[in-house]
Amino acid sequence: EKMAVAIKDINKDSPPLGRAVLTGSKITCTTNDDEVYRGNVSVIDNNLKAVVIESESDGCIHIVNLNNVHNYETAGPTVDQESRYPFRKIDIAKVKRRYEDAVHKRKEEISRVGDGVSKEAQQLFNKLFSVYSETRWDGQVIIVMNDVRISSPYKPENCTGKTSALVETIQKMVNRFHSDNDKSSTNV
Repeated sequence: EKMAVAIKDINKDSPPLGRAVLTGSKITCTTNDDEVYRGNVSVIDNNLKAVVIESESDGCIHIVNLNNVHNYETAGPTVDQESRYPFRKIDIAKVKRRYEDAVHKRKEEISRVGDGVSKEAQQLFNKLFSVYSETRWDGQVIIVMNDVRISSPYKPENCTGKTSALVETIQKMVNRFHSDNDKSSTNV
């Protein structure tokens, strides 16, 4: 079935060219400069006012501005679009899982930022978290392994907990953190 349409005859009530011509259709476009393009429609974008035509004769791709087309003729789809442009089916459940995982990960990242704490306290938290993934904030108190609590001003003597060996290890890390910071601030 052939369809010839003058672009200027398409009124507001007519569907956009992209709805009137199917991707894969054979098309012959004549521009205002009397250039003729023949081939298969690869893409039609009504927002950009463009049609992409794959030439029948040489396989070249032509992007034609629809504002410069004064008429076109089409013949129905000539190619099986499934085989010509093999787009994979989208697994909506998988997309939803990935989205939920990303939101969960982002919430975890946000929970690792202390509210109203100094930059130095946040750096100490980050250092502890890099070693002990079970490190979290409880207000402005750092909790390590659900045992050791480090309160402001976040010095070794501010570490308390039930397991003395873990408290000592965390105190050493806190002490090392502060001594490293003191060395780097004196080298500036």
